Amino acid sequence: MENFNTIINKESKKLFEFYEELLNHLMGRHSIHEAQVANAIEHMALKYRKMKYITTRPIDYDNICNCVGYLHKYAGSHSCLVLEVMLKILKGSPPEEITQLLSKPNVDVTFLGSGPGNDFVGFIGALYGESKSITNMNVTIVDEMSGWETVFLATMDKLQNNFIGNAGKFSRDVSISSTFLRSDITDSSLWHENEMENTLKETDLVFLVKILSTISCINRQTALKNIVSHLKTGAILIYIDNSSPGDFSMLDSYLKCIYDSSRRQYHFQPRKKFNHNNASRCQAEVKLFVKI
Repeated sequence: MENFNTIINKESKKLFEFYEELLNHLMGRHSIHEAQVANAIEHMALKYRKMKYITTRPIDYDNICNCVGYLHKYAGSHSCLVLEVMLKILKGSPPEEITQLLSKPNVDVTFLGSGPGNDFVGFIGALYGESKSITNMNVTIVDEMSGWETVFLATMDKLQNNFIGNAGKFSRDVSISSTFLRSDITDSSLWHENEMENTLKETDLVFLVKILSTISCINRQTALKNIVSHLKTGAILIYIDNSSPGDFSMLDSYLKCIYDSSRRQYHFQPRKKFNHNNASRCQAEVKLFVKI
C-alpha cells in the first residue's frame, strides 16, 4: 500500500498537469494570448492582497482571461491543499460524523466561493478509495461570478472523460449531479430567489476553502452567520483558510467543533507560466464543525 506522502506527490503532479491542460484548452477555445493572461495574473495577485484589508471591487471573473490566470496561479495549489487536508483526516482518525456521512450512498456537497471548483476536485481525489459506499453525489458550486460556470463545465468534462488521477476515477465511478449557482455569500437578501437558501438547507457537507480570507474583515462574520444559520442540524462545515481571532466566536450557539488543526505551511510544486509563478505555498488551518 502506498504511503501518505507518495500518494500526495503522485496525485499533486497529476492535478497540476490537469489544470495546465485545462487552461491550454480554454486559451485555444477563446483565442486568448499569453500576454493577456500574464497581465491578468499581475492584477489579480495585487487585488487579493488588498482584499484582506479593505472593501474593493471583486476581480472580474466574467472575463475569461482572469479565469485562465487564476487556473495557473491558484487552482492547482488549492486542489492539492484540499487533497492533502482531506487525506490526512480520512487516513487518520476521522470524526465520527465524517465516517457516518461517507457511509451513506447519497451525499449532498456544497462548495462556497468555489470559482472553477478546484476544492471539489481535491475533495473527490481524496475520497477515491477511502469511501466505497457513495454511489451518488449531488454537487453545488457557488460563486458570485457567473463566468466561472464555463470553466467548471470544462473541468467536469475533462475529469469524467480523460483525467487519469484519482479525482477522475472517482468522477467516473460515482454518479455526480453538478449545479453551478451564482450567489453572494455576504448578501443573503436575494437567497430566496436564487435557490441558495434551499441549497444550504439540503446540503450534508459545506466547504469554505480560501474564501473568507478574500472577504474584508467587516463582512466576514456576516458571511459566516448567513451560511451557518441556514444549515440543517447535523450538516458539516469544513473550513480551510486563515481565520482571524473572533471569526467563529459568535457562532458557538450554532456550531460544535469536531476537528481542529492549527495553522501550518503547505508546499506545492512550483510551476512557472506566463512569466509568473504559481502559488507554491500557503498557510492554512483546518476546522470541522457540525451544525447543532
